[in-house]
Amino acid sequence: MQNFDDREMEIDERDCCYDLKDHVIPFFKRHIGELYDFIEKRRASSAERIETIDLIKLFIQDRKLPFDMRHYMNAQSDFIRKNIKEGCQNRQEIVSHWIKVYAEKHRNRAILLQCLYLDRVSQEIIPAIEKMLQDFHQQK
Repeated sequence: MQNFDDREMEIDERDCCYDLKDHVIPFFKRHIGELYDFIEKRRASSAERIETIDLIKLFIQDRKLPFDMRHYMNAQSDFIRKNIKEGCQNRQEIVSHWIKVYAEKHRNRAILLQCLYLDRVSQEIIPAIEKMLQDFHQQK
């Protein structure tokens, strides 16, 4: 099924990303209970202290969740559209094939890029996330 521009289906940062800045804190607000439990289990099972940023990145990699699913799906759709050859027949079949073959690679790349983004903005977001975790713990 070669109806793609098959450049090894290289997926780069522009193909997986959307503006993450406005989505990071709301993502963690929605998943604060899961994040809290994840961090508690990891810290309890580790002899050494693990930094919050590292635990957050592990959480993202473990859950494989985009910060904003709608934006992620739009980025994926744009990538598919860009890589389906013009004028090909059976578009739905080709898209289904792409999803089976490449969707996991695309998502893994997007998750990796989210983790790299977290490294860049950790000074800004870690205090807010730690506060949310502390508030969650106190309400528990």
